[in-house]
Amino acid sequence: MTGEPYIRFYAGYPVHLPDGAVAGTLCLIHTTPREFNDEEIAVLKDLAGVVKTLNDQGTELEGTECGVVLLPPVEQEEKE
Repeated sequence: MTGEPYIRFYAGYPVHLPDGAVAGTLCLIHTTPREFNDEEIAVLKDLAGVVKTLNDQGTELEGTECGVVLLPPVEQEEKE
């Protein structure tokens, strides 16, 4: 992205309703490009499952339509 908010990293996983429809996406964004490994993908999937479970139990998720948390930059190893 060349303009604000300068998103250089995005990872998302769908959150499903009990009937299988997609309610939305749990996503991570950052202004620094980074790699996203298999373990981190599994954690994102697990977190989306937690959101689904809370929703299935009727837990009020009001006000959570959009939330932004910036992660600290990940130091990339220099490629030789």
